[in-house]
Amino acid sequence: MKVLFALLVILFVTFAGYHFSFRKVKVGFLPKGLWLTGNEYLLVGLALGSWGLDLLDEDTIKGLTPLSALVLGWAGMVFGFQFEISKLKRMRLPYLWAALVSGLVCMAVTAACCFAFLPIFPGLEALVNPGAILALAAAAACTAPTGLALVAEKTLAAKREAITLLRHIAALDGALPLLIYALAFTAMPLAAGSQAGQGFYDLLAGAAALGLVIVLFAVFLAVRPPQSELLLLVMGMIVLTSGAASLTGFSPLAANFLLGFLLVNTSSAKERIYQMLFSVEKPAYLLLLIFLGALWSLLPLWIFAGVLVFVLARLAGKVTGLYAATRLLPLPGKTGAMLGLGLLGQGGLGLAIMLEFALKHPYSAGPLALGIILGATVLTDLFGPGILRGIFYREPRP
Repeated sequence: MKVLFALLVILFVTFAGYHFSFRKVKVGFLPKGLWLTGNEYLLVGLALGSWGLDLLDEDTIKGLTPLSALVLGWAGMVFGFQFEISKLKRMRLPYLWAALVSGLVCMAVTAACCFAFLPIFPGLEALVNPGAILALAAAAACTAPTGLALVAEKTLAAKREAITLLRHIAALDGALPLLIYALAFTAMPLAAGSQAGQGFYDLLAGAAALGLVIVLFAVFLAVRPPQSELLLLVMGMIVLTSGAASLTGFSPLAANFLLGFLLVNTSSAKERIYQMLFSVEKPAYLLLLIFLGALWSLLPLWIFAGVLVFVLARLAGKVTGLYAATRLLPLPGKTGAMLGLGLLGQGGLGLAIMLEFALKHPYSAGPLALGIILGATVLTDLFGPGILRGIFYREPRP
């Protein structure tokens, strides 16, 4: 009964209130950058979780697994739809390589810094694990394009080449980190007593399950269902993909990313599917934030030091990654050494990675890693827009 009541409450909150987010408004002393990203729903989730009304406790969240699987699957499939090969071919090749280099360097720098400094603080020892470190690093590599929309139009016009580069990187830089995280998710489980070869067999089983789902999807799409049936079909396939991946130990997020990638490159109904996915973008993202807020723990107190370490590590990774890309690749225009600060926005894909990791490891590193990511996200949304404007006012004109 509690699960049903919790489901009704979070659906009501999401669909009744999402139109107040993502707007150019200012609430009290809050910067509009924080309000525009919908982070108030993190507080809603926190109020509904164990730190508030305890409506979304551990057992209730387990009971809502199909809904969380749908949200994670939606995030993965939307990201996969950005990799349509015909459109990637029209992109300047240096931009594509810049996104890959920037994401990998950021992931490497963040992983090294977190591994070196997080164990210093009491209570954060559980994060000294390859799976947890790679999850944090993969989330750090993902970028949101939201901050770019907050820069004045005259600034955008003056820095067109730099903005174009940042937008391409923000759209694509999470691909390889997501796949590396998925391998860690499968091959390096945190649970004790796992067999050494389990990860390889889980990968094979996950690939077989994903292949079966794709075949089923192709069969149903071949009959060209109407839009109302397509919505149910896509939602059902997302949940089925997530469930099959979970049962085989594979990452549901990565499985739906691969499903979206294959659909956008093979299905004749890709435009209809994309329009359907885009139509539920805001409610799905706000549901993601509510689940994250409900799982958010502010203990131990040293977690705030971990947030600072992660923010600084991610900042160093973004700056280093883009600097390396602009120096190694023939990118057009002039860019400053600190242009990577324009990629500080924490992408929804990174939040989805952390939600999946926290749901899989609720008793070990999951809550700690989730707390660090959410604290870093709030800090970034508070100060990121101001930093971004400062960068572009100082950047040399192309």
